[in-house]
Amino acid sequence: MSNIQSFLILGNPINTRLETQKIASIYKINLKKISTDVTLISVNEKRQEISIDQIRDLKKNIFQKPQEYTVKFIIIDQAQKLSQEAQNAILKILEEPPKHAIIILEASNKENLLPTIRSRVQIINKFNINDKIPFDLLNYENYSLDNALLEINKIDNPSDWLDQQVIGLYKKIIADQKKFTNASHISRILSLIEECINIKKMVEANVNPKQVMSNFIFKLKINYS
Repeated sequence: MSNIQSFLILGNPINTRLETQKIASIYKINLKKISTDVTLISVNEKRQEISIDQIRDLKKNIFQKPQEYTVKFIIIDQAQKLSQEAQNAILKILEEPPKHAIIILEASNKENLLPTIRSRVQIINKFNINDKIPFDLLNYENYSLDNALLEINKIDNPSDWLDQQVIGLYKKIIADQKKFTNASHISRILSLIEECINIKKMVEANVNPKQVMSNFIFKLKINYS
């Protein structure tokens, strides 16, 4: 790990920060202590994003030599909310980071980040498959179309949500087979699983995740209700 300077940690805020603390401890850095060698970049409350100006400020600091620790330790909280301009700016830093810098991007999903950013970092997945996330396909019939679309837009990490749905649907098949459920019911669940797998491929191919997921819900309500 000592040869790797940049990390993308995926998961909920608690898990990502715990992993960040583990990495910091390798360099004997105490994140609870204020230090000029530790920088935390958070979402601008007014703009609800991390702006290009915040990354410009980082550039002014990151190339200075550390004073207290052996490295400069940079944490970007909710990195999925980096603006497009900010992503382009952070990419330039990731391409040639100073040798004394460790850069941590904490995020709830990777789909909102440029593929070139993802290729420049070590990805650590700390997403808990049991985390509560909105809209369960097993109960989709309980949602109106409008409510289903609202819930689907709350999903920050479509890939992990789709993984969770596939696991839940397979468990449903196993449980229902024991009850001698009719073949058409099982076939419908298998079709949902296939849909989830195909949609995940599209999301990971950088197709707009919000659009893909919304189209999925429209199709779901028309074909399976």
